[in-house]
Amino acid sequence: MIINLNDSHQDHLSILFQLPPQVIQDFCKLATNYLTDGPNQKLYMSISRKLSLPSASNVQDSVEALVYFLLLATILNINEYDLYNTLYNMGFTQDDECKEIVYRFYTQEKYNLYRTLISEYITLLHFRRLEWRFEGIIATRCHLHQSLPKFTVRIHLENSDQQEKQINLEMDTESVFSITKVLEEALSHAKSNQRKMSRRKQLSQGKSKDKS
Repeated sequence: MIINLNDSHQDHLSILFQLPPQVIQDFCKLATNYLTDGPNQKLYMSISRKLSLPSASNVQDSVEALVYFLLLATILNINEYDLYNTLYNMGFTQDDECKEIVYRFYTQEKYNLYRTLISEYITLLHFRRLEWRFEGIIATRCHLHQSLPKFTVRIHLENSDQQEKQINLEMDTESVFSITKVLEEALSHAKSNQRKMSRRKQLSQGKSKDKS
């Protein structure tokens, strides 16, 4: 999967395309500081002078574009191959060492990136309860064709702040059967994983008893 950035972000990242590996590594550190402490104008001003850039805003734009790119990579959970191809398509044609620096930073900071998504960008919802209603016309002279029953489903979701969101869906019987099949497969998969974990735990406990 290739990440597609808009022209603005690509322009801001283009500064990194001409930099040596050590400087790219420094920009990755700036991205880490940005995630934890926000922008640092004094530091950006110092770096802009060293790199002969017009102003500190050029450095900040590049750092923010790098952070945005890595957040997208975290959302999509892309692998090394896709990240390399994405960088190459954006003009990052240096040797593999530079791409490896970005990928290594991406893997090392993935937890912090994910935590940033949770706290700043994404409000995760979880299932709370489900309501449903069955509707169907049994017989009528107005319809000469067969009536199709419908299901009205209301899903109640809740986030960590206990804010509730309701989603109303109207489905026919075919959609209900399809959703039911997917849910049953997911439940079966979850039970299978739980049984495997239970067996591993029992085996581990048995081995520890044998050693004692």
